[in-house]
Amino acid sequence: MKSSVTGAFVAALFVALLLPGCFSDDPVEMETQPAVEKREGMIYYVGGPTFLPDRYGRLRIARFNGPVLDPVNRGLMVGVERRDDDSFEYRTWIDGKMVARSSGFFDEGGFMWFTERERFSPEGIRLNKQVLTYDDELQVMHSHADHFDEEGAVINTLDVDTPYTPEPDDLDDDSSEE
Repeated sequence: MKSSVTGAFVAALFVALLLPGCFSDDPVEMETQPAVEKREGMIYYVGGPTFLPDRYGRLRIARFNGPVLDPVNRGLMVGVERRDDDSFEYRTWIDGKMVARSSGFFDEGGFMWFTERERFSPEGIRLNKQVLTYDDELQVMHSHADHFDEEGAVINTLDVDTPYTPEPDDLDDDSSEE
């Protein structure tokens, strides 16, 4: 039950962070926005992802909602290309502008494990790049993230190791810092 509540919270947070930038009051700006280029093999969605707990109890993307036949350039849209080797490319657009690009693989349960993630400003400036590696023997994910300035220079680097299985405190929805 806690996992589904946590999943709902994560999904709501995802929407809350992205939704304010999804709308424009200027119809002229919206009409002049170039359409998102359709890529062969990519499936497009106007709904958000569904997060479910994987075999370790960590929430991961399991599927998407709101499939569409062709990409749109209004609001939030995601595109997923699943390759024959179970690797994927995953992109997010807001109002036709790509704001995130990720790649990784699907595990045997169909959950997405990211290996690389990049985030961009609406102007196309790369804000950060994260590389994720997995040590199955130790059951630890290593994240290396670089944050960039407007000229592309690294301004901050962060390295974090995260166990596959969440700590009990990570699963406790009632926990808070005092």
